[in-house]
Amino acid sequence: LVPCMAMTRFNQEFLLLPLNRHIIERAGALLDQCHPNVPLRTLDAIHVATAELHGGEQMCSSDQRVCSASDVIGLSLVAPPKTK
Repeated sequence: LVPCMAMTRFNQEFLLLPLNRHIIERAGALLDQCHPNVPLRTLDAIHVATAELHGGEQMCSSDQRVCSASDVIGLSLVAPPKTK
């Protein structure tokens, strides 16, 4: 794909959401909620918190920490597509 076509495809398949204080606060609470059972990293917590606060019901990730944290807060897990 040429860059312009790749960006168009990205924009059709993904929604970029703004980072705000509510997400940061929820990410911090999620780190506390998951500790010590899930060794969640800060950026992973922001990812999961963003999905939760924007009404996400499913999480698709190959990262076990993200999957575990998603499970803790009740997001259902969807297997990532297989790469060729």
